[in-house]
Amino acid sequence: MGYLRSRVGTLISTNTLMSTTRDKDVARQFIAGAETGVIFEINTKTANNDNIHPFANISQFSSFEQEEEILFFVGTVFRIDSVEKEYDSIWIIKLTFDNETIEHMEQLRNAVQRHFTNRISLDPMFSKDNNFNLIRKYYTTLTNKRFNINDFIKYAAVININYLIENASNYEKLNEYYKEFLLNESLMDEAKIIVLNIIIGYNYFHLFEYDDALHHYAVAYSLLPDTTLLTSELFNHIGDVWTAMNNFQSALVCYQKALQIFNKFGPRPRDIANMCRKISDLCRTHNNSDLAIRYQHEANQLDQHFGMRTDLDDEKQFQYYQNQLNTDFHLVPDERAHLLYHIVSNNITCD
Repeated sequence: MGYLRSRVGTLISTNTLMSTTRDKDVARQFIAGAETGVIFEINTKTANNDNIHPFANISQFSSFEQEEEILFFVGTVFRIDSVEKEYDSIWIIKLTFDNETIEHMEQLRNAVQRHFTNRISLDPMFSKDNNFNLIRKYYTTLTNKRFNINDFIKYAAVININYLIENASNYEKLNEYYKEFLLNESLMDEAKIIVLNIIIGYNYFHLFEYDDALHHYAVAYSLLPDTTLLTSELFNHIGDVWTAMNNFQSALVCYQKALQIFNKFGPRPRDIANMCRKISDLCRTHNNSDLAIRYQHEANQLDQHFGMRTDLDDEKQFQYYQNQLNTDFHLVPDERAHLLYHIVSNNITCD
């Protein structure tokens, strides 16, 4: 009870079906004789008739219709209003059904429906580098934890997911929202602060506001442990900023640092090969042919060993696979299928 009393004013969600009754006397019968009894008083008056509801009156289907049974489904969210002791052995916990969570979920459903009717708007939403995918990827990389449905329910009450989807490609609006979210101390921990600062920096980079991008990357770096796999991703992003600012030496140092960390964390051939190609392209652009050839050779060896192709340029990948399909007449059907699979898995399309 001490924990619940400390959480008054916050949200909780159910992780199983919860059977309740509209009759207080029936509820008290279930705790009669218990050493410690708990009665939940649930206020559902905030429920909006226009929205979906995660509860239902099933008394007409029950064997004990007089119990006036109300069933709350998994994931129903409540706000804890109070936790008070009624008698020595009975506690009363007052909850209010949180309608705002349901409204946000309803908005999310409607937004997704709209996006699925508009092919163009799907691009930023499902791009492998969109904010949602990067947040999930970086948070998992840093904490070794994955978002699940309970996390979604927990944050749905405070995050306007519909707004985020509608502005999936509007980096300026997304950054405004993320900065407000960073001020919510009840939801922020160090891992979330690190990840959001990286995402804000990433968005500023795409807005060509490089000083702001470097500022937020610096904040994230100052909070990161000495060396983590996420540190390599961060150095990669910082290198992109220096590349855009035409600072060859700083970009090269950052990319090499990222590559060093990737190698330290074991076999990550695709990440390592991609980074080698990025360094090779950077060196070639700045007329450092020897270094460009060296890193290109390393990437090619990884590709050959692991049976993959990691050119950063989709067009280059397409040309490579198409050339193999058109010129190698000794390919058996399985090998041709393998090449086609690589084209599709790398999101490459051809006319």
